Amino acid sequence: MKQPADLPEALSSFRAQCAHGEKTSQAQLDRLVDQWQDRREVLRPGEADETFALVDADGTLTGLAAPRWLCHLVGLRHRCVNVLLTWRSPSLGRVLVAQVRSWDKNDSPGHLDISAAGHNKALTSSEQTAYEELEEELGLGRDALQGGYLSHKGGYASYVERPEDNFYNAQWCEIYTGRLTTEGLERITFRDAEVVGLYLCPISRVPSLLTQTQLPIASALKNTVPRCLPAGDI
Repeated sequence: MKQPADLPEALSSFRAQCAHGEKTSQAQLDRLVDQWQDRREVLRPGEADETFALVDADGTLTGLAAPRWLCHLVGLRHRCVNVLLTWRSPSLGRVLVAQVRSWDKNDSPGHLDISAAGHNKALTSSEQTAYEELEEELGLGRDALQGGYLSHKGGYASYVERPEDNFYNAQWCEIYTGRLTTEGLERITFRDAEVVGLYLCPISRVPSLLTQTQLPIASALKNTVPRCLPAGDI
């Protein structure tokens, strides 16, 4: 894997100047794609071949688009959804249903993470993406949710970088919450192999889960849960 000093200077300079994609143009982005396409697998190995719509710091579409590998290579802000699910246990009360990420994931392998999450593809709405990720990662449809729906709880901007992996991830994250029925919990299957297990944590113990240091916690779980706990949204 490339080290920070090995990242091509042109890409480093562009990342510093483009303000997560707000100070650039589609023509500039297209030129970067053409210039670095043949090195994408070296710079960002294993990235899926999909296009993301770019957004500003408030989550508003800018009209620009770039491939996933370039977004993560130079920190272009794109959209994602984070879905938080809970279930009422007969003995523990309401519990958070967290996922265990596959050990084959490029980002945070084996970490505890949000119940389901994913990037918006092209101009797909966040609501549609939330239901699609629920189906793709956990094999669940709307009938697994109490009331048959997810609730939208707003959004926030996030930024995580790991220079040692050439990973600069600027996102606008829309939050959705839902309550699983018992039948829904029992029907969970790991359909796309991105999830390898579940971790059930009583809501009262979630703050301790997020601050402990024994179990690795993904940034999406750390950043999203505190935005829902105080309001009683989970």
